[in-house]
Amino acid sequence: MVIKATGRSNDYAVSNTDLATGLTKSASALSNLGNTQSQVIGMLTAGTEQLTGQASKVGKGLQSIGINIANAATETGKLTYQVGNTTRTINLLNSTTGDMRSTFDVLKDISKDWDNMNNSQKTVLASTLAG
Repeated sequence: MVIKATGRSNDYAVSNTDLATGLTKSASALSNLGNTQSQVIGMLTAGTEQLTGQASKVGKGLQSIGINIANAATETGKLTYQVGNTTRTINLLNSTTGDMRSTFDVLKDISKDWDNMNNSQKTVLASTLAG
């Protein structure tokens, strides 16, 4: 069986085995970091599509990224990074509740700027998140 992340044929073909492997490595931690099951599956699908056959590494990587975001939330409550000549800041805490935002939501915010970043800025941000 093949999972399709969108309604278009052949988009993001990731096997159930890939998802099961990735979930085994990351689901518990990512759930504790505020992510829903659907969000975790979405992140695993996207990552495993890019790193074919490496679902275990994708799962472990997502867990590390989530933990590093949580550490930043505890320390400063925000993540600051460069996009071109502009400094962007993402709040890692929900402004209403004060709870930490999910890994998925933080990565979604970053994705809005990703295509406007140069390779050096992407490398710095990725290193910060991955640890």
